[in-house]
Amino acid sequence: MKRMYKNSLQLCYTDTDSLLYLLNTNDFYEDMKKNKKYFDTSNFKNNQYDIPKVNYKIPGLFKDEMDGDIITEFVGLRAKL
Repeated sequence: MKRMYKNSLQLCYTDTDSLLYLLNTNDFYEDMKKNKKYFDTSNFKNNQYDIPKVNYKIPGLFKDEMDGDIITEFVGLRAKL
C-alpha cells in the first residue's frame, strides 16, 4: 500500500487486528479493482462499486469492514474508544 500511495497515506488508528488509514486518491474502489489480490472483497453488499467478490477470509489481506460504506469522519480520542 505504501508503495502505491506514497505520500498520500496516513495511519489514523490501530487495534489488535485492525488498521484505519486516511487515503487521498481519486477513486479508491477503482484502485481496489486493479489490485484485488490484496483485498478480501467478499462482504460488499449489492456490489455497488462493480468489484468482484474475491479472496473470502484469506488471512493477511485488507478487508473493508464497512461493507463499501465510506467513512467521512474519524475521532480518535484514545484506545478502544
